[in-house]
Amino acid sequence: MPKTATKQQTKPLESWDEVNAALLHIKRAEADVARLQGRLDNGTAKLQQRYSPQIDPLQDELKATAEAVGDFVFAHRKELSQEGASRSVLLEAGRVGLRLSPAKLSIPKKLTWAKVLDCIRELPKSLRDKLIRKKEALDKEALMDAIEDGAIDEDQRRILGVSIIQDETAYYELA
Repeated sequence: MPKTATKQQTKPLESWDEVNAALLHIKRAEADVARLQGRLDNGTAKLQQRYSPQIDPLQDELKATAEAVGDFVFAHRKELSQEGASRSVLLEAGRVGLRLSPAKLSIPKKLTWAKVLDCIRELPKSLRDKLIRKKEALDKEALMDAIEDGAIDEDQRRILGVSIIQDETAYYELA
């Protein structure tokens, strides 16, 4: 059965002295976490140094072998059988083939998407409106300002169903 983390129960604090003691406990615990995290990071770095010499050549070999397979498949594309949007050959160890990537737009390097947008703005309005997105979004800050300034009265606010709330949260700063 997998282990699950449970929230550690602490007794309610009953005095400022107990709050001060809790802050000292937090300070020590944060120092312990930082120290242990440093050990973990150091151990991880040592493991990476230890296994990198074994892993790196394998990754290079895998990449080179995959590229060789791809080169062979491209060179023998006429021998592939068509199956939907892909062409492939089934071998004992697996399947190799070619498939089309999803279609995407491309522009020459000397052109930018901003220039394309400028050109689209010159098209007829009916086409331009189809090609340029217009996202409509509520400006919550302006709505809050309008409520606070009285531009939206209490009845309008109730119709909108909005209210301004503020939560008070406890915080601590360690000395």
